[in-house]
Amino acid sequence: MTDDAIEPPRPFSGLAPRAIRDAVLEEERPAFERQYRAALATAAETLDLTELEELLRAWHRIGELTERDGRAKRREILIRAVRVWRNRDTPDPEALRRSREFDERLWARLSDEQRREAEANRARMRRQFEAGEPITDSRGRPIGESEPYVLVPLDELHFDDVEAAG
Repeated sequence: MTDDAIEPPRPFSGLAPRAIRDAVLEEERPAFERQYRAALATAAETLDLTELEELLRAWHRIGELTERDGRAKRREILIRAVRVWRNRDTPDPEALRRSREFDERLWARLSDEQRREAEANRARMRRQFEAGEPITDSRGRPIGESEPYVLVPLDELHFDDVEAAG
């Protein structure tokens, strides 16, 4: 099954930058506007709209997810991502313990075939990492392009409750 069969492509004309900007969180808007202007400049220079269209489609997806999940849920997810990013050098031992327990419970529920597939994926990703290649998902798409959920560099996001807790 192709990606087109899952979700038919939207016409480029339906990707209104103003509507996209209004759909994303206020904290994400400066990054969207900066990326949009850069893609416009590239399009003007190269006479190629590919980069601009890809950018608008990615941000459109973020806007759709924000509307589907709600602004509070989206903000909560981004706050959690910022906290993890800020504490990446000093991991929380309790969070690591919970993560290991979750992994163990999940692993126990997998069938033998699912475990073999998971191990094969881990080995493939390890080889890609060690070779300096882009790490891909099961469809061969680079991980960062599979389902982008954060298009703003985390160091650019600022939330009051993260500042206090961070």
